Amino acid sequence: MPTSPILFTLLIGLFTLFACYKLYYARKQAKAKSLRGLAALTRIIDVIKLTQQHRGLYAGRLNGHDISQASLKAISTQINQHYNQLMIAPDKTDKALKRLIKKSHHMWETLLVNPTQDVNKSFHLHSSLIQRLLDCLWDIADEYALTSHSDQHIQDLANDLVRTLPKLTEAIGQVRAITLQVTNTKYCSADKKLLLLFTLGKIQRDLIQVKPKLQQQSYENLVNFIEEVTKSVEDQVLSNRNPDSFFTEASSHIDIIFNNIQMGLNELKAQVLLQPKQRKRA
Repeated sequence: MPTSPILFTLLIGLFTLFACYKLYYARKQAKAKSLRGLAALTRIIDVIKLTQQHRGLYAGRLNGHDISQASLKAISTQINQHYNQLMIAPDKTDKALKRLIKKSHHMWETLLVNPTQDVNKSFHLHSSLIQRLLDCLWDIADEYALTSHSDQHIQDLANDLVRTLPKLTEAIGQVRAITLQVTNTKYCSADKKLLLLFTLGKIQRDLIQVKPKLQQQSYENLVNFIEEVTKSVEDQVLSNRNPDSFFTEASSHIDIIFNNIQMGLNELKAQVLLQPKQRKRA
């Protein structure tokens, strides 16, 4: 039958086109999903930064420092706006995002509805919330195929942005919050001294890991800052520091790291957008 080879060729061509379409559609869906994940990660990074600020300022206020309620309210409003956006799932496939963020959202609402007047409890509640948000970063990056991406560069970059650098900001943020308690009360208890030395030691051990990810001057300034604070704790002169200047200095280092995270997220987005084209050229 002369038509059989033609029909066979046509069928092969149709199957090939169908397979190519399925591959194209799968890649398009995967890219869209990763981009939604990146948008969520960007918001959560902002929530972490704002929650760290809220922890420090609220601790200062409980210790009698002149922190206006308006300042705390402004931070709370920003955090609420981010949570509202995160909890609005634009697509049924993003139900996982709502599930992952639900616990931290509940913790934040509880913290606002039942504010504590105990500075140590406040520190614990804020820090537990931030730790949950740090866990969310990793869970979402995995759920949206960023830390498990087939492209090794995307995978490595995502790992830095959702684990290494955010953990460093939190460690410095904890030092900032505890030190504000000490400088405002002019007293460093034995348990706060131990906690500070433990956290500062952890930062020093982790700094070598983040050295390639920061500009040399920023890295050196951060190293000097951590060494100087450690010496102040060891020499028991930390309480002599000015709380405002310390908050500003510590915040400047945290802001630099967050800026690096933001630039990294922009790079990650560009890599996700280009990644299918790179495969075609390979």
